[in-house]
Amino acid sequence: MDSAFYYHNLTDVIPDKESNIFVILVHGYTSSPGYMGVYSKHYYEQGYNVISPSLNGHADSEKQNVTMGWNDRLDVLDWANYISETYPDSKIVIHGVSMGAATTMMALGEDLPTNVKVAVADCGYTSVWDIFDNKIRSVINIPGDPILHSANTVNKVVSHFDFKKASAVEQLKKATVPTIFIHGDKDTFVPYEMLDQVYDAAACEKEKVTIPNAPHARNACVDPELYWGSVERFISKHIND
Repeated sequence: MDSAFYYHNLTDVIPDKESNIFVILVHGYTSSPGYMGVYSKHYYEQGYNVISPSLNGHADSEKQNVTMGWNDRLDVLDWANYISETYPDSKIVIHGVSMGAATTMMALGEDLPTNVKVAVADCGYTSVWDIFDNKIRSVINIPGDPILHSANTVNKVVSHFDFKKASAVEQLKKATVPTIFIHGDKDTFVPYEMLDQVYDAAACEKEKVTIPNAPHARNACVDPELYWGSVERFISKHIND
């Protein structure tokens, strides 16, 4: 097969050299596949195939409600199954940033095909409840519980999932895919302290990388050498497992 950058739903294919490595690139909250160019470009230049889907409630997604990674994890599972069924010799990397990293970590607790070899979780949060609680406390300086309990009741009806059950930490306890966790130590949007919580929870082979002086979702820009060097070494180590 040809290496290509797949935008949204496998359109706009730009052929390059042959590769059986696919990257499922998962964007963050309020972002879109089009804003993941720095990551797509890097992987494309490595000769990999890149698929960058729109998450629920974002860009050209057919689904209206944002689900903060929880329902999206099943879309990632579907993409992984589609690739592995279409290309049985494929090797898959799942790379998510921010909410995309949470999506990735949540997907790792599912029954992924054996073609999925590596995951990259860049500045992801521990759970939907935790990140909402953190934002409420930091913005309006009150405990998040009263607001979240009410919001969660509505969310169960509208989006059919529970904020507390939407947990990357709990999903990572079931993970088997080798995963590299990356976080900037100046991240205040998704607190840096969450890095240790998701890393410690992961039952898979794992590595942890801190990017000094990096704010939220800017790790690849602040220190691209450390970021991509760490990611590529980790992929090389595990892609043929």
